[in-house]
Amino acid sequence: MFLPRLRFFGVFVFLSGAILTGSAFAQAPQPIGSVVETEGSVTFSGTNGTSAARPQDNIYPYATIKTGPQSRALILLIDDTEITLGENAELSLDEYVFDPGDPQENKGRFSFLRGAFVYVSGMLAKRSPPDVTLKTSYGSIGIRGTTVWGGPVDDGFGVFVENGEVLFNGESGSVRVPQGAGTFLKRGSVPRPANAWPREKISQMKARLAFAQGREAISRRVREQMVKNVERRSEYRRIVWPYKPREWRAPLDPKRGAPFTKEFRQQDKKHRERLQGHDQRLRDGLGSEKKKR
Repeated sequence: MFLPRLRFFGVFVFLSGAILTGSAFAQAPQPIGSVVETEGSVTFSGTNGTSAARPQDNIYPYATIKTGPQSRALILLIDDTEITLGENAELSLDEYVFDPGDPQENKGRFSFLRGAFVYVSGMLAKRSPPDVTLKTSYGSIGIRGTTVWGGPVDDGFGVFVENGEVLFNGESGSVRVPQGAGTFLKRGSVPRPANAWPREKISQMKARLAFAQGREAISRRVREQMVKNVERRSEYRRIVWPYKPREWRAPLDPKRGAPFTKEFRQQDKKHRERLQGHDQRLRDGLGSEKKKR
């Protein structure tokens, strides 16, 4: 009696393992973005180890992207969030929740562990208030529809806001940084009040993130990838949020058979109009680029 039980147990474990493996395969993570451009040495680190990162490679949740000396990396997430890394930089995608049809689901946690970076907000930050945080070794940055630079400056850490506004929470205090201003702090110190940075300082920070190919060529590739994102978002929503309506319309109240409230319908309409306008601007921009060529 003992031997058959062992055999049955072994078969059970084998079948269970097969079922779990199949389930895990079916639930494989969906790409949340792609690499637009690299320069020098750039690598991915994730559950499958470390590999070189190249343009057009997919980016998956919880990945870590690293750049080497004199290297650059530009990635574009599926919501059109744009992130550029300078040399000897490291970015960890800690959390990414995006529903193109429901901004209240959106959430992002990005850790910039070292090096300089520029972050340009996409749709992920369109909810009110945004739930996106950029973590650095000197503190965290809470954003509001932002283009923000951050990185080592003068033996400390600097943050400059080109568009929007951020709240920088340092180790020993916080400061709100408006558009066109920057702040600076050293380890263990209070962030300095936000003020206008001299042009030379801004130019130096931008140069640390610039590609050798030039800004125009890189911007064109970003726009082309944004147009691809228009199509990818529909498929992404279908797979990641399968229980939600495929057409992004206000859901019905099952008890009344009608949209929840007038305010809800208005918010839903405005959100869909913003998405449509955003996508149309991308198409128009790419069309004008092709005509110029």
